[in-house]
Amino acid sequence: MSWTTATTYGPGYSYNVLAYEIYAYTDGGDYDDLQRDALAEALMASLKDEVDARLPKGATWHPATGEFVHPIDTKMPDADEMRELFAAAWAAVETRYDEIEREVLGTLPVSADELERVLRAIGDPIQRARVAGMLVDATTRQRVGQVRAEAIYEATRGRTWEEVAELLGTGVPAINKAIWQHRRRQGS
Repeated sequence: MSWTTATTYGPGYSYNVLAYEIYAYTDGGDYDDLQRDALAEALMASLKDEVDARLPKGATWHPATGEFVHPIDTKMPDADEMRELFAAAWAAVETRYDEIEREVLGTLPVSADELERVLRAIGDPIQRARVAGMLVDATTRQRVGQVRAEAIYEATRGRTWEEVAELLGTGVPAINKAIWQHRRRQGS
């Protein structure tokens, strides 16, 4: 296993700053709060994928902290190159905006059963956990909580609890609780 380090380029690469910009970008659309949240999360997830695809091999962007984690011997882009990399990544997301919007908003469920099916169909467990975490309506809380706990459990199969916590913008105790709940439901 190689040693890793983190490179930062300032607060402009953090989730908080970029989420504000994404919300501003979606402003003016005819969205309710739940729809805007779901769309912003999907756009952020797409941006992360696009950025990671453009980074040097072994490097990954952690939006929660704004850091770029990479092997210690990896040459990272300078500040100007990183701005260009992000501009290209965002341009790729923008070209898919309508598609992302349809994926997110075109499949909003109308019942708890349909909601459960739609959530389970989200392939990426981190995205599934994020979307499930946004839904706090009392009638869906139990089912959504089950899906979220399952997604967190799945995500920790390939990542550390700390990485999953960072990706979800939560703490390790919350990850521990979700895994415990999932295991309890599964009887293991």
